[in-house]
Amino acid sequence: MAWAPALDPQQCLHWCDSMAHLSPYVVRRDGRIVAYADLQNDGLIDHFFVAASAAGCGVGRRLLAFLLEEAQRRGLARVYADVSLRAEALFAHQGFVVMQRRLVLKRGEQFANAHMVWQSPCARQDKAPLLR
Repeated sequence: MAWAPALDPQQCLHWCDSMAHLSPYVVRRDGRIVAYADLQNDGLIDHFFVAASAAGCGVGRRLLAFLLEEAQRRGLARVYADVSLRAEALFAHQGFVVMQRRLVLKRGEQFANAHMVWQSPCARQDKAPLLR
């Protein structure tokens, strides 16, 4: 698989180290991790994963809604992600807009995705001057 290739022990250590620096948000069900995602300081969602066993149960919707609430709490004006075709409807339902469609080559396999952006409701409002 292009996204999850077999890793040697050294690569596993690198992967664990990089995951530790992400500070991902994790969803557990019955003591098992069924989803995780990150929200970077510039608004990038680089990782967003929901296990097949939790698909269609609202886990992804709730996790994405949580990320957008967190973005607002942090004062981020926008959030963006490169979203797989499978997840595009989920992101669109939460207010993300497709900015560009792409074909990505990863380890010899080609994938279609969409670069999607969400803007904070506060950032979308017209910045009319306050009247006194």
